[in-house]
Amino acid sequence: MEVSFSIAQTGLHASNRRQNVVANNIANIDTDGFQANFANASTLWGPGTRVDSVGTDLEPGPPRQTGQDGDMYLAGRGFFRVQMDGAIGYTRDGRFTKDADGTLVSSHGYILDPVIQIPEEIEQFEVTRNGIVLGLDPVTQE
Repeated sequence: MEVSFSIAQTGLHASNRRQNVVANNIANIDTDGFQANFANASTLWGPGTRVDSVGTDLEPGPPRQTGQDGDMYLAGRGFFRVQMDGAIGYTRDGRFTKDADGTLVSSHGYILDPVIQIPEEIEQFEVTRNGIVLGLDPVTQE
């Protein structure tokens, strides 16, 4: 009887953890840059099952046109490097805008690293596949 209870208990714990991972994936389905997670389960030595680890799927999602100048897409498995309150952080969220100083910042206000400064007179800009920033000066149209 104890063995049966132990098997059922470990199965319930593993199932609950997998459900939490799936629920988190569903809750973040529309979050830009979100990477889905998956649960790795294994059979215990003896009766029962457990979730050994939760991994992150780093495959990129499909690209989409947003119409926003600073939005970027990572085609590979890399990350954008950002300055987070004196530390370096990494994100796959490619929504960047100009702050008041013309510096490209993430949707959470973190500065893209290396720093990209867009001159004030440049109203429209784009970042090419190679990371080159192109801007259109409204006065000269160049």
